[in-house]
Amino acid sequence: MDDTLTRVRARVAERFPADLERIRGYLRMPSVSATGEGIGAVAEATGAWIEGAGGSFELHPTGGHPLVVGELPGPPGAPRLPRSGLDDVRLDELRVAVGEACTRALHRCEAAGATDPVLLTIDDTGHGLTVEVTDLCGSPRGAGRDEPPPAEDPIVVALLQGLADAVEVLDGPCGPGGLVRLEWWR
Repeated sequence: MDDTLTRVRARVAERFPADLERIRGYLRMPSVSATGEGIGAVAEATGAWIEGAGGSFELHPTGGHPLVVGELPGPPGAPRLPRSGLDDVRLDELRVAVGEACTRALHRCEAAGATDPVLLTIDDTGHGLTVEVTDLCGSPRGAGRDEPPPAEDPIVVALLQGLADAVEVLDGPCGPGGLVRLEWWR
């Protein structure tokens, strides 16, 4: 094992200057989502990085910026990441919305004295990306969880509505408001 680590470290040290310049060149490429400047070139460059790592890629045109779909071979049964089909701005909105929805769920569980986990489900098999955040506050499985969930914070719901294409606050397995469904359409 020590011999392998020594060889890996030597290889990294040998290639570091060239790899660093390659990364710097990639990061210097103009890429402005709002205007489209450089987006195609950066998409191609991203694909070249994937191919350079031993993978394959395809560029898919969209109504906006191209979607880079890459695949790197991995061990059999290794987990795979879903393709969102969202540009960088929309991905940032998704990150904020999912964080807010999870925080909302945790606050609901905390207020109800529940320690059950929050369930996050992601589905990219339809016409977009659907994220569901389910809390188990008020779960009948434990004592002291018969209280109603806390009142809804309208600011959080308004924020979610501003970030996602569709927002639904639904009954969850343990009561009203226990499930938030967020959708982003492609």
